[in-house]
Amino acid sequence: MMFPLNSWQTTSGIVTDSFVASNDSNRTGKAYKFRIYYEYAVDKRLFHASLVTLDIKKGDRSRARTLDMVCKYPEGKAVTVYYLPFLPSIAILEPPNILGNTPWMFLSVIVPYILLGFFAYVWKKEQHEQALKSR
Repeated sequence: MMFPLNSWQTTSGIVTDSFVASNDSNRTGKAYKFRIYYEYAVDKRLFHASLVTLDIKKGDRSRARTLDMVCKYPEGKAVTVYYLPFLPSIAILEPPNILGNTPWMFLSVIVPYILLGFFAYVWKKEQHEQALKSR
């Protein structure tokens, strides 16, 4: 799910809990995850969330990375919360990186279709003009 940067609104929030969780797996070894919980209010309604960013790499489960995030968002810290105005229960603490991978992947899919449509239009226009000249 991707939303344009300008569709996010901001409000103040507070981190209510922050810790590192780990689990052992026979296949992948020990994996770490940060857990950051925060609350914020929109139109006098209180919301609770735990999504920090849309940019987390799934393969990055190192202890150092998770500790960095817990130190960045300790319990009790005042934070800026980015939420969707049409669905304020969807929130993040770090705004989407417009130069990150997601927009480029989006463009790599959409741009070829735009170009294909443009060339089809030009080709069809040329055929139409030739048909008119041959009459």
